[in-house]
Amino acid sequence: MGQPLRTRPVHLTTPVTALAYHDNEILLSGQGPYLKVTLLSTSDTLSCIHMGGDWKVHRIVLANTQKVSETLESRLFMVFGAKSLRILRLNVSRSSPLEPPTAHFQHLWNVPHLKDWIVDAQWLWPKSELPGEHPTTRSSLRSPVSTPPTSIALGYAHNFVEVFDLPQDPFTIPVEKQYELLTKDSLSDFRLTYTVQSEEHCTVFCGRFHNNTLEDLWFASGTVFCHALLWKVQVPAGTEAPVIKSLIGHEGILFGIRWSDDGKAVCTVSDDRTIRIWDVTHPTTM
Repeated sequence: MGQPLRTRPVHLTTPVTALAYHDNEILLSGQGPYLKVTLLSTSDTLSCIHMGGDWKVHRIVLANTQKVSETLESRLFMVFGAKSLRILRLNVSRSSPLEPPTAHFQHLWNVPHLKDWIVDAQWLWPKSELPGEHPTTRSSLRSPVSTPPTSIALGYAHNFVEVFDLPQDPFTIPVEKQYELLTKDSLSDFRLTYTVQSEEHCTVFCGRFHNNTLEDLWFASGTVFCHALLWKVQVPAGTEAPVIKSLIGHEGILFGIRWSDDGKAVCTVSDDRTIRIWDVTHPTTM
């Protein structure tokens, strides 16, 4: 018999825990504790950093792109895992159409010790910046937004939401290369402006925001009781947020939930081995 074939990996081989497209050329991925940028046409790694400690990237949340110069663009984004959050920029340089782009990360803020496990995060803009029927930055529903976000919303595993103002306009921070991971705790720089608890006090395994203004922000939470709860985040001061709709039908814990771009449908994934799509605009929803 011949010798057994032995192979060795030539790329980073860790579980993919998060994905986000910067554009049609560049993909961001969370691979366990690593944050990576890949050029799709060649599969080349443009940049890769370790997030530090026992980090695991759970989600990458993109904001809008800032055009710094004719050859340089900067994409604001945040990543979270467990109780930790980092806000970064992806700086992409395209010096020539004939040359592949280059990319590097720039760390802006590090928030490592929040009060609960984060299940989702969302960028928020003032209502005046996102007028119209769909106050969202999703390109399928509106033209690109040129102004930077002013705050972030965080949804937690005990079914409550906090909103923080950003310490400063991120577009005013100079673009630069960084070779060391930011370790300073920036939580004290973020001003807590709003907090609300859902009337349903329970543990949630997944959650997802819809819309990008506080006035229009919704939160969908997948509970350990096998159903999903939809509730509006902004309510009168001192009150809990009522559940507007419960999506009941799964026979297992929910571990994934998503909104359609227009907010008229919700998709849920459960360990009962089913994926369900719910029409949330009608009484008969599934």
